[in-house]
Amino acid sequence: MREQPCLDGLTWRASVEHLARLAPGPADTARVLKMAYLLEQLSPPPYDAWIRCDLDEQRFDSMIANGALDSAACAVVGPMLRHQILDADVGEKQARVWIDGVEATGTGNDATRSRALVKAWLGCVLVLMDLAPSIGL
Repeated sequence: MREQPCLDGLTWRASVEHLARLAPGPADTARVLKMAYLLEQLSPPPYDAWIRCDLDEQRFDSMIANGALDSAACAVVGPMLRHQILDADVGEKQARVWIDGVEATGTGNDATRSRALVKAWLGCVLVLMDLAPSIGL
């Protein structure tokens, strides 16, 4: 667990829900990724054990500035969650993010891998928050 400031649980959940509503819309992918990164940095206990990006903000911003959006999306998923991206030859990409040993899985579809992956990450985080009481969080 990190020793840094975090949001309270209700504010953090509302922020994740807001980003989940924003992600499918016309918002810039780089902006959505940056918002996801910042939410990770502010995740409260006990979620901070799973929801984290180990990159510092300067390195993350550099990825985005250099157009490495797929790498930035993978960084958002972080080291504790698993992910899979299915590339169709034509059309939408599908991503899945999950936590081993927990029934928290999110899926996302989009024309780009990075956007599909961040949507799946958001879905997984929302399911994890819903399951928290039943899995002892």
